[in-house]
Amino acid sequence: MKIPAAILSRYRAAHSWLGIMTSSLLFVAFFAGAISVFEQPLRALTSPIMTLPAPLPLQDTPRLIKAALQKYPEIRGNYSIIIQPDAAHPARMTWSADDDSGHMWHNDPQIFAALNADGTLITKQQKEAPIASFIEMLHETFGLPLPYTLGDYVMGIVSLLYVVALVSGVVIFLPTIKRNLFSVRLGQHTRKMWRDVHNVLGLFSLPFHLVIGISAVAFAFHRPIFQVEKALFTQSVPSSSLRNHYKIPLTKQGSLSSGHFSSNNVLTPIEVMKIMEAKAPGFNVESLLYTQHAPHALKIRIIGNDPRYAMRGLNFGFAEMDAHTGALISTTYLPGHQPLGYMILTFFFAGHFGSFGGLITRVSYLILGFAGAFLFYTGNHLWITAQRRKQQANGALCDSLSLHIISRLAYGWIFGSISGISLLIIAAIIFPDHISLRAAYYIYYITLSLTIIISLLIKRTYYLKKN
Repeated sequence: MKIPAAILSRYRAAHSWLGIMTSSLLFVAFFAGAISVFEQPLRALTSPIMTLPAPLPLQDTPRLIKAALQKYPEIRGNYSIIIQPDAAHPARMTWSADDDSGHMWHNDPQIFAALNADGTLITKQQKEAPIASFIEMLHETFGLPLPYTLGDYVMGIVSLLYVVALVSGVVIFLPTIKRNLFSVRLGQHTRKMWRDVHNVLGLFSLPFHLVIGISAVAFAFHRPIFQVEKALFTQSVPSSSLRNHYKIPLTKQGSLSSGHFSSNNVLTPIEVMKIMEAKAPGFNVESLLYTQHAPHALKIRIIGNDPRYAMRGLNFGFAEMDAHTGALISTTYLPGHQPLGYMILTFFFAGHFGSFGGLITRVSYLILGFAGAFLFYTGNHLWITAQRRKQQANGALCDSLSLHIISRLAYGWIFGSISGISLLIIAAIIFPDHISLRAAYYIYYITLSLTIIISLLIKRTYYLKKN
């Protein structure tokens, strides 16, 4: 394919400068995002150990609910039943301990309830298990310690530049695509090897990167998008915008003063499960969130997954049911039962989260995420090498001060991010009871800062021979 040299030159300049401006940030987003694909297992792995009586059989859950509501009547309009307890959710019943955590990525402390063998109610507050949420925060803010709203705007800007860099990279590669499509010259000239790896990774993962980039722009400006969505479609959008998509939503949905209604006429978990088996066979229920529906009524958000269909959240979909009649109030986010408009939007979300196709898709997204991070590393390396060649051709004996700072910052940021995330996971596995959200911040950003400082202290690169 023949493209005029002047056009190629402009696209090459745009690709190079946009790449060096965004690649280090995108490295963190992809590296952390790949890990976040397996957020639930990571959350279970790093959760503090909690000693509670074994969860009751599901059919005995009404006894637990009755005991909990008698002692804590204020939770009548806000409690959850865990269908599939695990290390992160070790009891059948739970509710939020705080009204507001004050931080977008902070996990609201949860109270877990169980019954002793003699029927006595036992409650414990679970300590923080913030690692999975913190890594997700790094993914969404590119590793920058920014407030939630500002982080959104930065995400949108960087993602837009990322999409432009993708398009310009394709234009640069088109003239040589037939000759270099499957060419990776290992063992030959080092610079050509890095370029070949970068080109092959970029081209073959282009659809994935376009989906991630475009959807990230949409997430950055999700507020107006959800307003348009609500106006266009007949069913209302739930109050949760699914922006906090990385965990089962167990947080407080509203408040309800005690005594507004009795729980005697509320459907039991077994009854809810039977209704869902009949109305949505194949939907794997994980938890039931009982919340206020009207002044004297409850609704149940039935949260679960169905790998046969695309899901709106990272790892879940849900339906909403009247807790007294069993009638489905909303199937807006129920996999396989969505209205057409919402189904189309769900495919858009699922393309970013990898929330379709089960384990195979998640493993694929893990690999593609790490490959994407390596793509940005190779882009950094190629830009730095190209600048060194230019300086060497102009008679320089070593890196200029500006190139030295840019290259050291780039490598320090990348390797500091890898080290910080790795250290966080190891520390949380070894010391699950001692890693709080504050500790996670300190561990990650101190590790990152030290790595960048060490990188900056390395001597400038001297040109002893041509690259």
